[in-house]
Amino acid sequence: MEYEVLAIIYLHYVPIMAETEIDKIVRNIEERRKKRGWSVDKLSKEAQISFSTLTKIRQKEVADVRVSTLKAIAQALECSMDELVE
Repeated sequence: MEYEVLAIIYLHYVPIMAETEIDKIVRNIEERRKKRGWSVDKLSKEAQISFSTLTKIRQKEVADVRVSTLKAIAQALECSMDELVE
């Protein structure tokens, strides 16, 4: 007995959303980190923040980044906080 396989493809429309603040921060941190050739571990050590905190930021598991954390990352990357959020 032969069976026919019927495949139904559903196209789901996903609107393009504006970049959020955390998206901008993560993008800018990653660009600057990679330019320096630093690992995530190296950046966490240079910024004197925990690897876990930096990972949560990178994975967007936090709604807001503390100013003190953002300042530490900016100083380690030798840029301003404004440059990280623009």
